[in-house]
Amino acid sequence: MTKTNLPLREELDGVWYLDAHPEVAEYFKTAGVYRYCEKLTSFHRQIAELFAQGYNGRTVKIGPEEFHIDEAAIADCTGLPRTGEYWFKTTHSTDVEFRSYLLPAHSGITWKKDIPADFLKPEWKALLKAIKAYITCEGRYHRVMFYHFKLLNHFTGREVINLPHYLHKTLEKMSKQVQDKPTKLATRLSHPGLITLLIKELLRRRSIEWNTFLFWNEFQTELAQEEAAKPKGKKGITPKSSKRKRRAITPPTQEEQPSTSKRRRSKRKLSFGQTKEVPQGKNPLNLPYSDSESDGDQPQEAEQQVQGDERQVEMTEVEEVPPSAGPSIEPSSSKRSKVNMLLQELFRSKDNEKQTKIHNSHLIQRNMKLYDNSQELITLHNKTIERNSRLMRENAKLYRQLRLLRLEKKKPIEEEGPQSAGLDTLAAIATIFEEDKHEDFPNEQVRRSSRLRGTHPKRA
Repeated sequence: MTKTNLPLREELDGVWYLDAHPEVAEYFKTAGVYRYCEKLTSFHRQIAELFAQGYNGRTVKIGPEEFHIDEAAIADCTGLPRTGEYWFKTTHSTDVEFRSYLLPAHSGITWKKDIPADFLKPEWKALLKAIKAYITCEGRYHRVMFYHFKLLNHFTGREVINLPHYLHKTLEKMSKQVQDKPTKLATRLSHPGLITLLIKELLRRRSIEWNTFLFWNEFQTELAQEEAAKPKGKKGITPKSSKRKRRAITPPTQEEQPSTSKRRRSKRKLSFGQTKEVPQGKNPLNLPYSDSESDGDQPQEAEQQVQGDERQVEMTEVEEVPPSAGPSIEPSSSKRSKVNMLLQELFRSKDNEKQTKIHNSHLIQRNMKLYDNSQELITLHNKTIERNSRLMRENAKLYRQLRLLRLEKKKPIEEEGPQSAGLDTLAAIATIFEEDKHEDFPNEQVRRSSRLRGTHPKRA
């Protein structure tokens, strides 16, 4: 966080900054960006880091799911319009209007690399901060780069650019920087809110709940993030009296049960007996002095009475409550906390059961797809076997025909006519086939003869 209480490399959570500056909110609504800012309610650090480490400009794989993210997907998930110039901040532009945003004292400045934010007019500072907090996510709120004026012109309606294209190029550049220098992931990572929004929306379209996806892929769930964000109490603050174990007391009988429904808050009770009417001339508070000065023996009697009462108080403090005095009743706050804990465990178990059912349904669907694919493969395999068997039958048929041709070639030709001419043609084909075979494989005749003799040339 900077001195302006704005994040450096991540988007703002919600539109509280825009609501605090109505004129800036109006610019965002006119540009069609306000609803996109409303969707940036949270971000997931682990998902953003995996995205930056695996995004190649088109696809990224997070867990078992693969996501296709390009300009069209960003426009569809964020609701940003795909109109305007295809521009990115690395494009060098010279015709950008920027002097109207500067103070008169600095309007004739010669541009170098950047200028201080104090050079801007007061009415444009809040808008530029909002652009840096929601669109560029680069920090450096005290400096103004040249491409910032291009974005200012977009929100003021002077030059419209294609924001989905700009965000797509930003994610691609950030991922490339992270992959080139993995050790600088913490300083290079940006736009985690946009990344979380894209993954959430794409999972919703696949009918996969966000917390279910996080839980089954061993990511930190949002409930765990909320519990981790709660401030933890310091050890040793709880007084020892609250940690003291209470002794189990047997419940009283019906005769010994007290008539009142009030709870007993302590184990010891001080009983001073019934109040008695104080006669006139006596001290009602049993103080060791008296209002009457004429009575000389009265202070001694009062002193003796005070000592007796103190002795009685000490005796009652030492006495313990009998076992039949009643069951121990814990404070209502501790009971309430235990009940809340039990309810939370019950709700969590129900959520886990629901997530398990959803995961099982996904597994069943996946198994059904695998079964269908295996059936298709089996069908193709059977067709291949049939085709191979058919080819083998045809080859056997051709082989028999060649054998017949060889036999016919050895017999003398007795008759001449169409049949003999056909046989001569087939015999010529067989001769050519034999010659080609011996030319391609000159050692074939040697192998065949060695096979008949039971020897092999290589083995010999």
